[in-house]
Amino acid sequence: MKKGMSENKNSLSILIPDGEWVGLARQVKDCLSMVPDIKIYLMSNEKKNSIRYSRFVTRFIFYPKTNNEIEWISNINNELLVHKIDLIIPLWEDGIRSLIKYKELLTDSSKLVILPTLDMFDIANNKALLVNHLISYRIPGPRSVYLKLKEFKEHDEFTYPFLMKPIGGEGGGKGIVEFRSRNDFNSYFQENSTSTQNYLFQEFIKGYDIDCSVLCKNGIILAYTIQKGMLYNNKKYAPPIGLEFIHNNQLYAVVEKLMKSLNWSGIAHIDLRYDEIVGDFKVIEINTRFWGSTNASLIAGINFPELLCLTSLNLDFEVPHYRHIKFLSIDGLKWIIKSKNSNILNLKFIYNNTPLKYMARDPLPTIMGWLYKIESIIHL
Repeated sequence: MKKGMSENKNSLSILIPDGEWVGLARQVKDCLSMVPDIKIYLMSNEKKNSIRYSRFVTRFIFYPKTNNEIEWISNINNELLVHKIDLIIPLWEDGIRSLIKYKELLTDSSKLVILPTLDMFDIANNKALLVNHLISYRIPGPRSVYLKLKEFKEHDEFTYPFLMKPIGGEGGGKGIVEFRSRNDFNSYFQENSTSTQNYLFQEFIKGYDIDCSVLCKNGIILAYTIQKGMLYNNKKYAPPIGLEFIHNNQLYAVVEKLMKSLNWSGIAHIDLRYDEIVGDFKVIEINTRFWGSTNASLIAGINFPELLCLTSLNLDFEVPHYRHIKFLSIDGLKWIIKSKNSNILNLKFIYNNTPLKYMARDPLPTIMGWLYKIESIIHL
């Protein structure tokens, strides 16, 4: 345990106000459960939330879904009062942005974990704004233009292949279209010529994807991990199902400059791509929230949710170092089992390098998740 947290004689009460993001709630719960004497209060707009059954969740709180940000903040204030919450940790972009925007409406804004300014958050969270920011600060990024489909057809100067990306969305590669030839683009245009949506058109970088997860305060990186995909499923542009944690000084220098330029505070997950032709790392996008491999970083040695708490409480901790390990998600483990890869299929690796260890010590969320899925199939 890091210096400071373990010395706190009183238990620490954490409120997760957007627990309906079950995948991320599970990741953060797994990490926080490693901290002694911590209480997790999970607030959600979904009653059928499998994480509510976790033995590490002290209390589950349901509020009906609202699109009114002020009402949502009011619900949070109720829980701050009733449960004497120490810290608020939002999971998803929408909740994070609302809490930054309406921070002054919290009964005690000091209970909110450190977050970036609204301007910097919006730049990082918007692919088009981020492109302009990268250019302004001379940070490597792919050549990109932000146009409507018809405008791009008239403007078309890209060589093939290139990518078309939605500006928003849930990430994970959803909505990305690759055009390998002019015929591909013309066919797509004929089917979608009436579209008025703006897209980010981006050159395709020959190379490989690599990510960097960070915790920062005022633009200074306090902790990080670098991970490279080693196993993928059949869904194009989807996140890897197997990771390898590595160190790379050249990549770190790019991320360090990026975070400093944003004066970033809080956690973030930066997607980059290595350019085999130029020999540099290009920033693709920033996930301004917790990410799908948060528990992988934990296995490698970095507990980002815990360190976020420590930093927000102004408690000191030693600069953590992570190990060079390989990690498989549950989907990755399924793939390996089907492929009968004997080099990885051993009990020690499965227990130490997959989420199974966390599922084993807290099985009810997984069981209830399966039951909810079965129930939804039956009622189709």
